[in-house]
Amino acid sequence: MSCFANLGIYHDTHWASQSEGASLQVRELSHPLLNQTQVVRNDFSSSNDQVFILTGSNMSGKSTFLRALGLNYCLANIGAPVFAKEFLFQPSTIMSCIRVSDSLRDGQSYF
Repeated sequence: MSCFANLGIYHDTHWASQSEGASLQVRELSHPLLNQTQVVRNDFSSSNDQVFILTGSNMSGKSTFLRALGLNYCLANIGAPVFAKEFLFQPSTIMSCIRVSDSLRDGQSYF
């Protein structure tokens, strides 16, 4: 539990809340491995009956957004602070497949 406390002390994190309504509502989401002073923060919301298609040009942040969403969802599911101003969710199982050779640090994406 001390590692979660360190997240709250040394990073701009907040605690997630379980939602009764929308299955996911996120405000100012960021990826924890990116420089938090330069990161582009995103808002996102969905309900149980919606399907989303994420499109955009190469190197525009699609895979980084999906990774940020998935990683913060995992943090929320285990009771850890998340890298978002608001994170309302319904606990569930996460399944994903993104090419493992992508590198946030090197700015390489083959999504």
